[in-house]
Amino acid sequence: MARKSLSEYEKNLSPRDILMSIKGVEVKDLDFKLPEMEGASSFEIIISRDEDGENKEWDEALAKKEMLDLFGDVALQAYGDHENPPTYDGKNSRSVKKAIEYTADAELAFAHKVLAVTDGRKVISFLALEEGRLENGENFGNISIGATVKEHRRQGLGTSLMTEVFRSNYDVVTGLSQSPKEVKISLESAQANGYTGFFCGDRNGVFYDTGSEEEQARVKVAYDQMTKDLVEGESTIDGEMPEGFVILDHGIDPIAPIARREIDQMPQGNLKDTFEKHLWPVQVKHKRDTVLGLFAALKNK
Repeated sequence: MARKSLSEYEKNLSPRDILMSIKGVEVKDLDFKLPEMEGASSFEIIISRDEDGENKEWDEALAKKEMLDLFGDVALQAYGDHENPPTYDGKNSRSVKKAIEYTADAELAFAHKVLAVTDGRKVISFLALEEGRLENGENFGNISIGATVKEHRRQGLGTSLMTEVFRSNYDVVTGLSQSPKEVKISLESAQANGYTGFFCGDRNGVFYDTGSEEEQARVKVAYDQMTKDLVEGESTIDGEMPEGFVILDHGIDPIAPIARREIDQMPQGNLKDTFEKHLWPVQVKHKRDTVLGLFAALKNK
């Protein structure tokens, strides 16, 4: 049966129906515990791409009403103030414009895979991944963006989605973050699934534990790839990036920088030392922009 265009769908169709209407998109169910709500679902969205890495149907769909209704809230919260996030209002032109900026014109547009949880109507938690091969031949999945809407945080959704990432059997999983909670989940998920995580170059988030020479070499290749992609994407400030970090130009990329209170609220331990002694001084130096620590999880050999 031929696919219908999004415009032919009525408002009451499920998120799966909306996604399956897009050419070149495959949807697979995920198997983990969901919040207790009617219609809740979780799935893996696989976006096929041509030899130039494009899927125009996906790009165009992200700017349409049905997809904005689906991803608008979580996309706005991914880029906005973490503690006081905005909500999507499809009747407000400014809100719609921002949602398009954070979906069709941002990381979701370049994803090869999106892991998502819905409440039956909209996405409440997601991770978007880009896939490729590093210079040393290892295959990688890069977590380009992710978020959980505020009212569904602390329900284990982020941990469940991270576990699914590691089940994909990448040699290396990469990402970047300035969020203590995100980094903690990433490091713990890596360790629980046969990987060793590095944040800002620190193994398992332990300040100045850089791991073995072999691990350092693998991490460097992964970090170099991430830095190269971001610099080429023209979202970073001019100049060399500090080792283990990237600095986003806040005038170009709207991700909010870490707030000092987020570090103060962390429990005492190795990861707090890494944020306080490693990431925070770099953020203070570049206070007008956003400092992100590079993350790489190496599959244990």
